[in-house]
Amino acid sequence: MCPVHIVIPYFCVLRTLQIYYIYINYIIIEREVTDMNTTISWLEKQASTFGFKLVAGKKGSSNTITGVNIMDNPDTIRFLVGGELILSTGYFLKEDPSLCQDFIKELHYKRCAGLVIALKRYLNEIPQNMINDANQLGFPILIVSYESNFSQISRIVYASILQDELMDADRLYKMYHKFNSSLSHEHSLVDVLNNIEKVTGFPLILTNETFELLYYSPGAFNLCHHEDTLLPFEKKLCEDILSTFACNRFEVITRFDKVIFSLTSESRLLGFICFLNTATGFNSILYNFAYSILPLIAIETINEQIRQETSRQGQNSFLRNMLSGELTESEIKLQCEIYGFSPFANRICIVLQPDFHIDTAQDEKNQIFDQYTHYIKHLSSLHQCTVYHYHDDNNIIILMLFTSDSQQKIYETAYKYIEKLAEQAANGILSCHIGVSEILTGITTLKSSYYEALQSLSLGRRLEPEKNIYHYSDNLLYHLVAELPTQSYINESYVRHLYPLIHFDEEHHTDLLTTLYVYLKNDCSIKDSSTELFIHRNTMASRLDKITELLPDFDLNNFEDKTILYIAFHISKLINI
Repeated sequence: MCPVHIVIPYFCVLRTLQIYYIYINYIIIEREVTDMNTTISWLEKQASTFGFKLVAGKKGSSNTITGVNIMDNPDTIRFLVGGELILSTGYFLKEDPSLCQDFIKELHYKRCAGLVIALKRYLNEIPQNMINDANQLGFPILIVSYESNFSQISRIVYASILQDELMDADRLYKMYHKFNSSLSHEHSLVDVLNNIEKVTGFPLILTNETFELLYYSPGAFNLCHHEDTLLPFEKKLCEDILSTFACNRFEVITRFDKVIFSLTSESRLLGFICFLNTATGFNSILYNFAYSILPLIAIETINEQIRQETSRQGQNSFLRNMLSGELTESEIKLQCEIYGFSPFANRICIVLQPDFHIDTAQDEKNQIFDQYTHYIKHLSSLHQCTVYHYHDDNNIIILMLFTSDSQQKIYETAYKYIEKLAEQAANGILSCHIGVSEILTGITTLKSSYYEALQSLSLGRRLEPEKNIYHYSDNLLYHLVAELPTQSYINESYVRHLYPLIHFDEEHHTDLLTTLYVYLKNDCSIKDSSTELFIHRNTMASRLDKITELLPDFDLNNFEDKTILYIAFHISKLINI
Protein backbone atom coordinates (compact mmCIF):
# COMPACT_ATOMS: atom_id res chain seq x y z
CA MET A 1 0.00 0.00 0.00
CA CYS A 2 1.52 3.33 -1.04
CA PRO A 3 1.64 6.03 1.62
CA VAL A 4 -0.28 9.25 1.06
CA HIS A 5 0.36 12.65 2.51
CA ILE A 6 -2.54 14.20 4.38
CA VAL A 7 -2.46 17.91 5.13
CA ILE A 8 -4.36 18.53 8.35
CA PRO A 9 -5.04 21.78 10.17
CA TYR A 10 -4.50 20.82 13.80
CA PHE A 11 -7.70 21.80 15.60
CA CYS A 12 -8.41 20.65 19.09
CA VAL A 13 -10.06 17.35 19.97
CA LEU A 14 -13.18 16.05 18.20
CA ARG A 15 -15.76 14.65 20.58
CA THR A 16 -18.73 12.73 19.13
CA LEU A 17 -19.93 14.93 16.25
CA GLN A 18 -19.13 18.36 17.79
CA ILE A 19 -15.94 20.09 16.57
CA TYR A 20 -14.31 23.03 18.35
CA TYR A 21 -11.95 24.88 15.99
CA ILE A 22 -8.67 26.43 17.20
CA TYR A 23 -6.22 27.73 14.61
CA ILE A 24 -2.75 26.14 14.73
CA ASN A 25 0.00 25.61 12.14
CA TYR A 26 -0.45 23.05 9.38
CA ILE A 27 1.35 19.74 9.87
CA ILE A 28 2.16 17.16 7.21
CA ILE A 29 1.91 13.55 8.43
CA GLU A 30 2.53 10.38 6.49
CA ARG A 31 0.14 7.45 6.93
CA GLU A 32 -1.16 4.58 4.87
CA VAL A 33 -4.68 4.67 3.50
CA THR A 34 -5.59 1.54 5.44
CA ASP A 35 -4.10 2.81 8.73
CA MET A 36 -7.11 3.95 10.71
CA ASN A 37 -5.47 4.25 14.16
CA THR A 38 -2.79 6.36 15.76
CA THR A 39 -0.63 3.58 17.16
CA ILE A 40 2.94 3.05 18.34
CA SER A 41 3.63 1.38 15.01
CA TRP A 42 2.42 4.53 13.21
CA LEU A 43 4.62 6.65 15.50
CA GLU A 44 7.69 4.65 14.48
CA LYS A 45 7.04 5.62 10.86
CA GLN A 46 7.56 9.27 11.77
CA ALA A 47 11.27 8.51 12.25
CA SER A 48 12.22 10.74 9.34
CA THR A 49 10.85 13.75 11.22
CA PHE A 50 11.69 12.99 14.84
CA GLY A 51 14.03 10.00 14.78
CA PHE A 52 11.82 7.65 16.83
CA LYS A 53 13.40 4.28 17.59
CA LEU A 54 11.66 1.39 19.36
CA VAL A 55 14.07 -0.16 21.88
CA ALA A 56 11.74 -2.41 23.93
CA GLY A 57 8.19 -3.81 24.13
CA LYS A 58 7.70 -4.56 20.43
CA LYS A 59 4.62 -6.68 21.27
CA GLY A 60 2.80 -3.45 22.15
CA SER A 61 3.36 -1.82 18.73
CA SER A 62 -0.37 -2.00 17.99
CA ASN A 63 -1.28 0.01 21.13
CA THR A 64 -3.62 2.87 20.21
CA ILE A 65 -2.62 6.38 21.30
CA THR A 66 -5.52 8.51 22.53
CA GLY A 67 -3.59 11.41 24.03
CA VAL A 68 -0.20 12.79 25.04
CA ASN A 69 1.17 13.49 28.53
CA ILE A 70 4.55 15.13 29.25
CA MET A 71 5.88 13.65 32.48
CA ASP A 72 8.93 14.59 34.51
CA ASN A 73 7.27 14.04 37.87
CA PRO A 74 6.22 10.48 38.79
CA ASP A 75 3.45 11.77 41.06
CA THR A 76 1.34 12.53 37.99
CA ILE A 77 0.98 8.80 37.19
CA ARG A 78 -2.11 8.61 39.38
CA PHE A 79 -3.89 11.09 37.08
CA LEU A 80 -3.50 9.01 33.93
CA VAL A 81 -6.68 7.57 32.41
CA GLY A 82 -5.26 5.16 29.82
CA GLY A 83 -4.17 5.40 26.18
CA GLU A 84 -1.66 8.21 26.77
CA LEU A 85 1.71 8.43 25.06
CA ILE A 86 4.14 9.50 27.81
CA LEU A 87 6.89 11.95 26.79
CA SER A 88 9.74 12.32 29.27
CA THR A 89 13.31 13.64 29.50
CA GLY A 90 14.07 11.08 32.21
CA TYR A 91 14.97 13.81 34.67
CA PHE A 92 13.32 12.21 37.70
CA LEU A 93 14.81 8.82 36.80
CA LYS A 94 18.30 10.30 36.96
CA GLU A 95 17.60 12.06 40.24
CA ASP A 96 16.16 8.92 41.86
CA PRO A 97 17.29 5.71 40.06
CA SER A 98 15.17 3.58 42.42
CA LEU A 99 12.10 4.83 40.53
CA CYS A 100 13.24 2.80 37.51
CA GLN A 101 12.33 -0.37 39.37
CA ASP A 102 8.52 -0.13 38.99
CA PHE A 103 8.03 2.77 36.57
CA ILE A 104 7.22 0.62 33.50
CA LYS A 105 4.92 -1.65 35.52
CA GLU A 106 2.95 1.35 36.79
CA LEU A 107 2.54 2.81 33.29
CA HIS A 108 1.45 -0.61 31.99
CA TYR A 109 -1.05 -0.94 34.87
CA LYS A 110 -2.49 2.47 33.90
CA ARG A 111 -2.91 1.12 30.32
CA CYS A 112 -0.69 3.80 28.77
CA ALA A 113 0.12 3.38 25.06
CA GLY A 114 3.88 3.73 25.40
CA LEU A 115 6.82 5.78 26.68
CA VAL A 116 9.07 8.14 24.67
CA ILE A 117 12.31 9.26 26.32
CA ALA A 118 14.62 11.96 24.95
CA LEU A 119 18.15 10.63 25.53
CA LYS A 120 21.31 12.60 26.15
CA ARG A 121 19.49 15.19 28.24
CA TYR A 122 19.56 13.41 31.58
CA LEU A 123 19.83 9.74 30.60
CA ASN A 124 22.46 8.40 28.22
CA GLU A 125 20.72 5.02 27.93
CA ILE A 126 17.59 3.27 29.11
CA PRO A 127 18.19 1.27 32.33
CA GLN A 128 18.30 -2.47 31.65
CA ASN A 129 15.66 -3.31 34.26
CA MET A 130 13.19 -0.97 32.46
CA ILE A 131 13.93 -2.70 29.13
CA ASN A 132 13.43 -6.11 30.71
CA ASP A 133 10.08 -5.09 32.20
CA ALA A 134 8.95 -3.52 28.91
CA ASN A 135 9.78 -6.65 26.91
CA GLN A 136 8.07 -8.89 29.44
CA LEU A 137 4.88 -6.77 29.57
CA GLY A 138 4.84 -5.82 25.88
CA PHE A 139 5.03 -2.13 26.83
CA PRO A 140 6.69 -0.02 24.09
CA ILE A 141 9.66 2.23 24.91
CA LEU A 142 10.87 4.59 22.19
CA ILE A 143 13.83 6.94 22.21
CA VAL A 144 14.32 10.26 20.39
CA SER A 145 17.24 12.63 20.20
CA TYR A 146 17.58 15.29 22.89
CA GLU A 147 16.92 18.00 20.24
CA SER A 148 13.35 16.73 19.73
CA ASN A 149 10.57 19.21 20.51
CA PHE A 150 7.88 17.61 22.70
CA SER A 151 5.41 20.28 21.58
CA GLN A 152 5.89 19.29 17.93
CA ILE A 153 5.52 15.61 18.82
CA SER A 154 2.28 16.38 20.64
CA ARG A 155 1.00 18.29 17.61
CA ILE A 156 1.65 15.50 15.15
CA VAL A 157 0.07 12.91 17.46
CA TYR A 158 -3.05 15.00 18.07
CA ALA A 159 -3.30 15.77 14.36
CA SER A 160 -3.36 12.04 13.65
CA ILE A 161 -5.87 11.42 16.43
CA LEU A 162 -8.10 14.09 14.92
CA GLN A 163 -7.82 12.41 11.53
CA ASP A 164 -8.78 9.10 13.14
CA GLU A 165 -11.82 10.66 14.73
CA LEU A 166 -12.85 12.39 11.49
CA MET A 167 -12.60 9.07 9.65
CA ASP A 168 -14.46 7.32 12.47
CA ALA A 169 -17.19 9.95 12.35
CA ASP A 170 -17.49 9.47 8.59
CA ARG A 171 -17.67 5.69 8.95
CA LEU A 172 -20.23 6.03 11.73
CA TYR A 173 -22.35 8.33 9.57
CA LYS A 174 -22.21 5.84 6.70
CA MET A 175 -23.25 3.04 9.04
CA TYR A 176 -26.24 5.09 10.26
CA HIS A 177 -27.18 5.92 6.69
CA LYS A 178 -26.95 2.29 5.57
CA PHE A 179 -28.90 1.13 8.60
CA ASN A 180 -31.71 3.67 8.22
CA SER A 181 -32.02 3.34 4.45
CA SER A 182 -32.39 -0.45 4.67
CA LEU A 183 -35.27 -0.29 7.16
CA SER A 184 -38.77 -0.10 5.78
CA HIS A 185 -41.36 2.21 7.30
CA GLU A 186 -43.23 -0.75 8.80
CA HIS A 187 -40.28 -2.60 10.31
CA SER A 188 -40.26 -5.22 13.04
CA LEU A 189 -37.79 -6.11 15.76
CA VAL A 190 -36.50 -8.97 13.60
CA ASP A 191 -35.94 -6.50 10.72
CA VAL A 192 -33.90 -4.28 13.05
CA LEU A 193 -31.71 -7.17 14.26
CA ASN A 194 -31.15 -8.46 10.73
CA ASN A 195 -30.16 -4.99 9.53
CA ILE A 196 -27.73 -4.56 12.41
CA GLU A 197 -25.97 -7.75 11.30
CA LYS A 198 -25.84 -6.51 7.71
CA VAL A 199 -24.35 -3.15 8.73
CA THR A 200 -21.85 -4.37 11.35
CA GLY A 201 -20.99 -7.73 9.83
CA PHE A 202 -21.43 -9.42 13.21
CA PRO A 203 -24.22 -11.88 14.07
CA LEU A 204 -26.23 -11.04 17.17
CA ILE A 205 -28.90 -12.36 19.49
CA LEU A 206 -31.51 -10.84 21.77
CA THR A 207 -32.28 -12.43 25.13
CA ASN A 208 -34.79 -11.66 27.84
CA GLU A 209 -33.86 -10.46 31.31
CA THR A 210 -33.03 -14.01 32.48
CA PHE A 211 -30.77 -14.55 29.45
CA GLU A 212 -33.13 -16.88 27.63
CA LEU A 213 -32.94 -16.68 23.84
CA LEU A 214 -35.69 -14.61 22.18
CA TYR A 215 -34.46 -13.73 18.67
CA TYR A 216 -31.31 -14.17 16.63
CA SER A 217 -30.02 -12.78 13.34
CA PRO A 218 -29.43 -15.26 10.47
CA GLY A 219 -25.71 -15.60 11.11
CA ALA A 220 -26.22 -16.47 14.78
CA PHE A 221 -28.29 -19.63 14.23
CA ASN A 222 -25.41 -22.11 14.27
CA LEU A 223 -23.50 -20.20 16.95
CA CYS A 224 -26.00 -20.34 19.78
CA HIS A 225 -28.89 -22.64 18.93
CA HIS A 226 -29.17 -25.60 21.31
CA GLU A 227 -32.09 -28.03 21.29
CA ASP A 228 -31.98 -28.88 24.98
CA THR A 229 -31.93 -25.39 26.48
CA LEU A 230 -33.21 -21.86 26.05
CA LEU A 231 -29.83 -20.43 27.07
CA PRO A 232 -27.79 -19.24 24.06
CA PHE A 233 -24.42 -20.08 25.64
CA GLU A 234 -23.01 -22.39 28.29
CA LYS A 235 -24.97 -22.17 31.54
CA LYS A 236 -21.92 -21.02 33.54
CA LEU A 237 -21.24 -18.12 31.14
CA CYS A 238 -24.88 -16.99 31.24
CA GLU A 239 -24.88 -17.13 35.04
CA ASP A 240 -21.63 -15.13 35.11
CA ILE A 241 -23.12 -12.40 32.90
CA LEU A 242 -26.28 -12.17 35.00
CA SER A 243 -24.24 -12.09 38.20
CA THR A 244 -22.00 -9.32 36.81
CA PHE A 245 -25.03 -7.25 35.82
CA ALA A 246 -26.64 -7.73 39.25
CA CYS A 247 -23.46 -6.40 40.88
CA ASN A 248 -22.71 -3.33 38.77
CA ARG A 249 -25.57 -2.82 36.27
CA PHE A 250 -23.09 -2.72 33.35
CA GLU A 251 -23.98 -1.09 30.02
CA VAL A 252 -21.54 -3.21 28.02
CA ILE A 253 -19.11 -6.02 28.84
CA THR A 254 -16.89 -8.35 26.80
CA ARG A 255 -16.78 -12.08 27.44
CA PHE A 256 -14.45 -14.18 25.26
CA ASP A 257 -15.56 -13.45 21.68
CA LYS A 258 -18.84 -11.80 22.69
CA VAL A 259 -19.75 -8.14 23.29
CA ILE A 260 -22.85 -7.84 25.46
CA PHE A 261 -24.99 -4.72 25.93
CA SER A 262 -27.69 -4.50 28.56
CA LEU A 263 -31.06 -3.35 27.25
CA THR A 264 -33.01 -1.15 29.68
CA SER A 265 -35.99 1.16 29.70
CA GLU A 266 -36.55 3.54 32.62
CA SER A 267 -34.23 1.44 34.82
CA ARG A 268 -36.17 -1.74 33.94
CA LEU A 269 -34.05 -4.51 32.44
CA LEU A 270 -35.57 -5.75 29.18
CA GLY A 271 -32.80 -8.15 28.19
CA PHE A 272 -29.39 -8.27 26.53
CA ILE A 273 -28.03 -7.71 23.02
CA CYS A 274 -25.06 -9.99 22.31
CA PHE A 275 -22.73 -9.58 19.33
CA LEU A 276 -20.93 -12.84 18.48
CA ASN A 277 -17.52 -13.66 16.96
CA THR A 278 -16.27 -10.22 18.02
CA ALA A 279 -12.67 -11.38 18.38
CA THR A 280 -12.25 -10.57 14.69
CA GLY A 281 -12.39 -6.82 15.29
CA PHE A 282 -15.30 -5.20 17.13
CA ASN A 283 -13.77 -1.71 17.18
CA SER A 284 -14.75 1.58 18.78
CA ILE A 285 -16.90 2.59 15.77
CA LEU A 286 -18.99 -0.52 16.18
CA TYR A 287 -19.24 0.06 19.93
CA ASN A 288 -20.49 3.60 19.30
CA PHE A 289 -22.93 2.47 16.63
CA ALA A 290 -24.31 -0.36 18.77
CA TYR A 291 -24.58 1.83 21.85
CA SER A 292 -26.40 4.59 19.96
CA ILE A 293 -29.11 2.26 18.58
CA LEU A 294 -29.86 0.57 21.92
CA PRO A 295 -32.82 2.94 22.52
CA LEU A 296 -34.28 1.91 19.16
CA ILE A 297 -33.88 -1.77 20.03
CA ALA A 298 -35.47 -1.14 23.44
CA ILE A 299 -38.46 0.60 21.81
CA GLU A 300 -38.86 -2.18 19.24
CA THR A 301 -38.58 -4.79 22.01
CA ILE A 302 -41.37 -3.12 23.98
CA ASN A 303 -43.47 -2.75 20.81
CA GLU A 304 -42.88 -6.41 19.99
CA GLN A 305 -43.97 -7.39 23.50
CA ILE A 306 -47.16 -5.35 23.09
CA ARG A 307 -47.81 -6.84 19.63
CA GLN A 308 -47.24 -10.35 20.90
CA GLU A 309 -49.47 -9.85 23.92
CA THR A 310 -52.29 -8.43 21.79
CA SER A 311 -51.92 -11.24 19.25
CA ARG A 312 -51.67 -13.82 22.01
CA GLN A 313 -54.88 -12.68 23.67
CA GLY A 314 -56.76 -12.75 20.36
CA GLN A 315 -55.34 -16.13 19.39
CA ASN A 316 -56.03 -17.58 22.84
CA SER A 317 -59.64 -16.47 22.65
CA PHE A 318 -59.96 -17.98 19.16
CA LEU A 319 -58.43 -21.32 20.17
CA ARG A 320 -60.45 -21.52 23.36
CA ASN A 321 -63.74 -20.85 21.58
CA MET A 322 -62.88 -23.15 18.68
CA LEU A 323 -61.94 -26.13 20.84
CA SER A 324 -64.88 -25.67 23.18
CA GLY A 325 -67.31 -25.97 20.26
CA GLU A 326 -68.81 -22.51 20.80
CA LEU A 327 -68.14 -21.37 17.20
CA THR A 328 -70.13 -22.30 14.13
CA GLU A 329 -68.36 -23.83 11.15
CA SER A 330 -68.48 -20.53 9.22
CA GLU A 331 -67.09 -18.61 12.21
CA ILE A 332 -64.27 -21.12 12.54
CA LYS A 333 -63.37 -20.75 8.85
CA LEU A 334 -63.30 -16.95 9.13
CA GLN A 335 -61.09 -16.89 12.24
CA CYS A 336 -58.82 -19.60 10.84
CA GLU A 337 -58.05 -17.24 7.94
CA ILE A 338 -57.33 -14.38 10.35
CA TYR A 339 -54.91 -16.39 12.49
CA GLY A 340 -53.43 -18.51 9.70
CA PHE A 341 -54.77 -21.72 11.22
CA SER A 342 -55.29 -24.63 8.82
CA PRO A 343 -58.19 -26.77 10.10
CA PHE A 344 -57.64 -29.35 7.35
CA ALA A 345 -54.00 -30.07 8.23
CA ASN A 346 -53.15 -33.21 10.16
CA ARG A 347 -52.97 -32.26 13.81
CA ILE A 348 -52.30 -33.58 17.27
CA CYS A 349 -53.59 -31.89 20.40
CA ILE A 350 -51.57 -31.90 23.62
CA VAL A 351 -52.83 -30.96 27.08
CA LEU A 352 -49.96 -30.24 29.49
CA GLN A 353 -50.80 -30.02 33.19
CA PRO A 354 -48.04 -28.69 35.47
CA ASP A 355 -47.97 -30.35 38.88
CA PHE A 356 -49.04 -27.27 40.81
CA HIS A 357 -49.35 -27.47 44.57
CA ILE A 358 -52.92 -27.11 45.74
CA ASP A 359 -52.08 -23.74 47.33
CA THR A 360 -50.21 -22.30 44.31
CA ALA A 361 -51.42 -18.74 43.62
CA GLN A 362 -52.51 -17.80 40.10
CA ASP A 363 -49.67 -15.25 39.72
CA GLU A 364 -47.14 -17.97 40.42
CA LYS A 365 -48.93 -20.27 37.98
CA ASN A 366 -48.72 -17.58 35.30
CA GLN A 367 -44.95 -17.25 35.82
CA ILE A 368 -44.57 -20.99 35.32
CA PHE A 369 -46.84 -20.84 32.26
CA ASP A 370 -44.55 -18.11 30.84
CA GLN A 371 -41.51 -20.37 31.27
CA TYR A 372 -43.31 -23.17 29.46
CA THR A 373 -44.35 -20.74 26.71
CA HIS A 374 -40.74 -19.71 26.05
CA TYR A 375 -39.65 -23.32 25.77
CA ILE A 376 -42.63 -24.30 23.59
CA LYS A 377 -41.64 -21.52 21.15
CA HIS A 378 -38.04 -22.68 21.21
CA LEU A 379 -38.97 -26.31 20.54
CA SER A 380 -41.38 -25.31 17.79
CA SER A 381 -38.57 -23.68 15.82
CA LEU A 382 -36.70 -26.99 15.80
CA HIS A 383 -39.49 -29.21 14.46
CA GLN A 384 -41.20 -29.29 11.07
CA CYS A 385 -44.65 -28.31 12.24
CA THR A 386 -46.74 -25.27 13.14
CA VAL A 387 -47.60 -24.92 16.82
CA TYR A 388 -50.46 -22.99 18.44
CA HIS A 389 -50.85 -22.86 22.18
CA TYR A 390 -52.63 -21.12 25.03
CA HIS A 391 -53.31 -21.82 28.69
CA ASP A 392 -56.29 -21.73 31.00
CA ASP A 393 -56.07 -21.65 34.79
CA ASN A 394 -54.45 -25.08 35.10
CA ASN A 395 -53.43 -26.47 31.70
CA ILE A 396 -51.48 -25.55 28.59
CA ILE A 397 -53.22 -26.60 25.38
CA ILE A 398 -50.98 -27.16 22.34
CA LEU A 399 -52.07 -27.82 18.76
CA MET A 400 -49.42 -29.20 16.41
CA LEU A 401 -50.23 -28.89 12.68
CA PHE A 402 -48.35 -31.00 10.13
CA THR A 403 -47.94 -30.71 6.37
CA SER A 404 -46.84 -34.35 6.10
CA ASP A 405 -49.39 -37.07 5.32
CA SER A 406 -47.20 -39.82 6.77
CA GLN A 407 -48.63 -40.86 10.12
CA GLN A 408 -45.32 -42.44 11.08
CA LYS A 409 -43.43 -39.14 10.54
CA ILE A 410 -46.13 -37.20 12.38
CA TYR A 411 -46.00 -39.48 15.40
CA GLU A 412 -42.18 -39.48 15.40
CA THR A 413 -42.06 -35.66 15.36
CA ALA A 414 -44.82 -35.32 17.94
CA TYR A 415 -43.34 -37.89 20.34
CA LYS A 416 -39.89 -36.31 20.12
CA TYR A 417 -41.43 -32.88 20.79
CA ILE A 418 -43.45 -34.18 23.75
CA GLU A 419 -40.52 -36.05 25.30
CA LYS A 420 -38.31 -32.95 25.08
CA LEU A 421 -41.08 -30.86 26.63
CA ALA A 422 -41.49 -33.29 29.54
CA GLU A 423 -37.71 -33.54 30.00
CA GLN A 424 -37.26 -29.77 30.14
CA ALA A 425 -40.17 -29.47 32.56
CA ALA A 426 -38.68 -32.04 34.90
CA ASN A 427 -35.18 -30.52 34.75
CA GLY A 428 -35.81 -26.81 34.89
CA ILE A 429 -39.42 -25.68 35.20
CA LEU A 430 -41.92 -27.88 37.04
CA SER A 431 -42.81 -31.52 36.55
CA CYS A 432 -45.97 -32.12 34.56
CA HIS A 433 -48.34 -34.71 33.08
CA ILE A 434 -49.25 -34.71 29.39
CA GLY A 435 -52.25 -36.04 27.47
CA VAL A 436 -51.98 -36.60 23.71
CA SER A 437 -54.75 -37.02 21.13
CA GLU A 438 -54.72 -39.15 18.01
CA ILE A 439 -54.06 -37.62 14.56
CA LEU A 440 -57.21 -35.85 13.38
CA THR A 441 -58.13 -33.43 10.60
CA GLY A 442 -61.10 -31.30 9.53
CA ILE A 443 -63.27 -28.69 11.21
CA THR A 444 -65.73 -31.14 12.75
CA THR A 445 -62.98 -32.90 14.74
CA LEU A 446 -61.43 -29.79 16.34
CA LYS A 447 -63.33 -30.27 19.58
CA SER A 448 -62.59 -34.01 19.50
CA SER A 449 -58.82 -33.32 19.39
CA TYR A 450 -58.99 -31.34 22.59
CA TYR A 451 -61.37 -33.80 24.23
CA GLU A 452 -59.13 -36.78 23.44
CA ALA A 453 -56.03 -35.09 24.88
CA LEU A 454 -57.93 -34.00 27.98
CA GLN A 455 -59.42 -37.47 28.51
CA SER A 456 -56.03 -39.11 27.95
CA LEU A 457 -54.60 -36.95 30.72
CA SER A 458 -57.51 -37.50 33.12
CA LEU A 459 -57.82 -41.24 32.58
CA GLY A 460 -54.05 -41.81 32.40
CA ARG A 461 -53.46 -40.18 35.77
CA ARG A 462 -56.06 -42.52 37.28
CA LEU A 463 -54.87 -45.72 35.62
CA GLU A 464 -51.09 -45.17 35.56
CA PRO A 465 -50.12 -42.38 37.98
CA GLU A 466 -46.45 -43.40 37.81
CA LYS A 467 -46.25 -42.24 34.17
CA ASN A 468 -46.32 -38.64 32.93
CA ILE A 469 -47.21 -39.00 29.21
CA TYR A 470 -50.51 -40.57 28.13
CA HIS A 471 -51.56 -41.27 24.54
CA TYR A 472 -55.25 -41.67 23.70
CA SER A 473 -54.51 -44.67 21.47
CA ASP A 474 -52.95 -46.58 24.37
CA ASN A 475 -56.25 -46.98 26.26
CA LEU A 476 -58.98 -47.01 23.62
CA LEU A 477 -61.14 -49.59 25.41
CA TYR A 478 -60.89 -47.71 28.69
CA HIS A 479 -61.93 -44.50 26.90
CA LEU A 480 -64.91 -46.36 25.46
CA VAL A 481 -66.18 -47.68 28.78
CA ALA A 482 -65.34 -44.41 30.55
CA GLU A 483 -68.09 -42.77 28.49
CA LEU A 484 -70.72 -44.88 30.28
CA PRO A 485 -72.29 -43.37 33.40
CA THR A 486 -70.54 -44.78 36.46
CA GLN A 487 -73.70 -46.12 38.14
CA SER A 488 -75.53 -47.07 34.96
CA TYR A 489 -77.45 -50.31 34.45
CA ILE A 490 -75.04 -51.17 31.61
CA ASN A 491 -72.06 -50.99 33.97
CA GLU A 492 -73.81 -53.15 36.52
CA SER A 493 -74.88 -55.70 33.93
CA TYR A 494 -71.30 -56.20 32.80
CA VAL A 495 -69.57 -56.22 36.18
CA ARG A 496 -72.05 -58.61 37.81
CA HIS A 497 -70.73 -61.40 35.58
CA LEU A 498 -67.51 -61.27 37.57
CA TYR A 499 -69.18 -61.53 40.98
CA PRO A 500 -68.88 -65.36 41.25
CA LEU A 501 -65.11 -65.11 40.86
CA ILE A 502 -64.84 -62.16 43.25
CA HIS A 503 -66.80 -63.99 45.95
CA PHE A 504 -64.86 -67.23 45.49
CA ASP A 505 -61.50 -65.44 45.77
CA GLU A 506 -62.64 -63.71 48.96
CA GLU A 507 -63.81 -66.95 50.57
CA HIS A 508 -60.95 -69.23 49.51
CA HIS A 509 -58.10 -66.71 49.18
CA THR A 510 -57.52 -67.64 45.56
CA ASP A 511 -56.67 -65.44 42.56
CA LEU A 512 -59.09 -66.60 39.88
CA LEU A 513 -60.13 -63.06 38.89
CA THR A 514 -56.55 -62.07 38.05
CA THR A 515 -56.01 -65.39 36.30
CA LEU A 516 -58.97 -64.82 33.99
CA TYR A 517 -57.87 -61.23 33.18
CA VAL A 518 -54.33 -62.31 32.29
CA TYR A 519 -55.72 -65.19 30.21
CA LEU A 520 -57.99 -62.86 28.21
CA LYS A 521 -55.27 -60.23 27.87
CA ASN A 522 -52.86 -62.82 26.42
CA ASP A 523 -55.39 -63.85 23.78
CA CYS A 524 -56.28 -67.01 25.72
CA SER A 525 -52.75 -68.45 25.53
CA ILE A 526 -52.13 -70.85 28.43
CA LYS A 527 -48.38 -70.71 27.86
CA ASP A 528 -48.09 -66.89 27.90
CA SER A 529 -50.51 -66.55 30.79
CA SER A 530 -48.76 -69.10 32.99
CA THR A 531 -45.42 -67.41 32.26
CA GLU A 532 -46.77 -64.01 33.29
CA LEU A 533 -48.33 -65.44 36.47
CA PHE A 534 -45.24 -67.53 37.29
CA ILE A 535 -47.25 -70.75 37.59
CA HIS A 536 -47.09 -74.16 35.91
CA ARG A 537 -49.22 -74.78 32.82
CA ASN A 538 -51.12 -77.52 34.66
CA THR A 539 -51.94 -75.08 37.44
CA MET A 540 -53.17 -72.62 34.83
CA ALA A 541 -55.36 -75.26 33.22
CA SER A 542 -56.75 -76.25 36.60
CA ARG A 543 -57.67 -72.64 37.38
CA LEU A 544 -59.41 -72.26 34.02
CA ASP A 545 -61.49 -75.36 34.76
CA LYS A 546 -62.60 -73.81 38.05
CA ILE A 547 -63.42 -70.51 36.31
CA THR A 548 -65.53 -72.33 33.74
CA GLU A 549 -67.34 -74.06 36.60
CA LEU A 550 -68.07 -70.74 38.35
CA LEU A 551 -69.17 -69.01 35.10
CA PRO A 552 -71.42 -71.61 33.46
CA ASP A 553 -73.05 -69.04 31.16
CA PHE A 554 -69.73 -68.22 29.44
CA ASP A 555 -67.74 -70.23 26.98
CA LEU A 556 -64.08 -69.18 27.02
CA ASN A 557 -63.74 -70.42 23.46
CA ASN A 558 -66.51 -68.09 22.25
CA PHE A 559 -65.32 -64.66 20.98
CA GLU A 560 -68.47 -62.78 22.08
CA ASP A 561 -68.37 -64.26 25.60
CA LYS A 562 -64.68 -63.41 25.96
CA THR A 563 -65.35 -59.81 24.78
CA ILE A 564 -68.11 -59.34 27.38
CA LEU A 565 -65.83 -60.52 30.17
CA TYR A 566 -62.89 -58.36 28.94
CA ILE A 567 -65.11 -55.24 28.88
CA ALA A 568 -66.38 -56.15 32.34
CA PHE A 569 -62.79 -56.09 33.66
CA HIS A 570 -62.20 -52.59 32.26
CA ILE A 571 -65.45 -51.26 33.71
CA SER A 572 -64.64 -52.85 37.06
CA LYS A 573 -61.23 -51.21 37.13
CA LEU A 574 -62.63 -47.77 36.34
CA ILE A 575 -65.33 -48.11 38.99
CA ASN A 576 -62.89 -49.21 41.67
CA ILE A 577 -60.12 -46.60 41.04
